[in-house]
Amino acid sequence: MPFDPPARWKLMRRCALSPRAFLLNVGLLAAANLAIGIAFGCVGYPLVTACCGVQAVGLDAAALFYGLHAVDGEELDLARDTLDVKIHRGLTTRVARLDPRWTRLEQRGGALHLCSGRSRLEVGRHLTAMERRRFASEFNRALGLLR
Repeated sequence: MPFDPPARWKLMRRCALSPRAFLLNVGLLAAANLAIGIAFGCVGYPLVTACCGVQAVGLDAAALFYGLHAVDGEELDLARDTLDVKIHRGLTTRVARLDPRWTRLEQRGGALHLCSGRSRLEVGRHLTAMERRRFASEFNRALGLLR
């Protein structure tokens, strides 16, 4: 059976909130925090105002961390003679080009690894167990068509 057109998989993190909803919720929390801090500062409790400031910094740090990792995941492009893998983690992207004829997908302890020669790349990190099984089945079937 000949190999069909190139296969592509996007194994991305699933974010529960859209960016707009996330920013709206963080903004409402910050506004409530600011209002409480100002109110207590006006009646003579500067320590409460300082605690609200520390809380705001913590909230900003958490929002930044969430934003940096919202698009974590992997992209796999399988063609007749190449397997291109892009792994996104925060601000870094790792790119690898593997030979699909020598590549295999291994599963160890629930994690999936693409192995080719000395290269070993973890993929499907953000998938559920069922999604990992489905991906492994599809990927192995596509690799089988190449051989």
